[in-house]
Amino acid sequence: MRPAATWAPRPALQRLTRLLLVVSAVVLTSLPGAARSTTVEALDEDALLERSACVFWGDCLEARPEWSADRQRIYTRVRFAPREVLKGDPAPLVELLIPGGELEGKAYVIHGMPTIRAGSEVVLFASHPHPKSKVCVPVGLGQGVYFVNRRADVAQARRDTRDLRVLAQGEARSRPGKLEVVELDALLGRLRSKVRGGRPR
Repeated sequence: MRPAATWAPRPALQRLTRLLLVVSAVVLTSLPGAARSTTVEALDEDALLERSACVFWGDCLEARPEWSADRQRIYTRVRFAPREVLKGDPAPLVELLIPGGELEGKAYVIHGMPTIRAGSEVVLFASHPHPKSKVCVPVGLGQGVYFVNRRADVAQARRDTRDLRVLAQGEARSRPGKLEVVELDALLGRLRSKVRGGRPR
């Protein structure tokens, strides 16, 4: 009785299979937006306030990149001087530890994470710090920070989520983010009203 035959791929077939896998990987990573956007839950102002540990309007004093303890990741330690704390305990200094940054010729990029530089004036919804890593980021990535642009006597707050795809509750597909511009006074007025009115704390 002959032993049962076992099938083994021929060398040519193995090479073809490997080539197809490589081509597939290249195509996937080359698709527009495939490697440049992050999908997040769409958050309105009430949701941003509810999920934030601290909401403030203030100025960035410093944005300093640093290595993680194992030197595998780069974080940026960002310090702010609040002009007004809208939610949370008033403090002369607010600090966030944000994944991503550039250091020693290397870059660690989180698509959709806003880049905050020293001198920026912002309205920011800050998350609760992670219990172990202490990472603290804008809630909803780019959804959680407005950059203030002042021209003459007009102050505008700009929120740019074009690096994100947002998925609203009940929707089957995500949609691209967008650039939004609102008057700073109007934004601050709405947030003050919602927090002081007990929605949410």
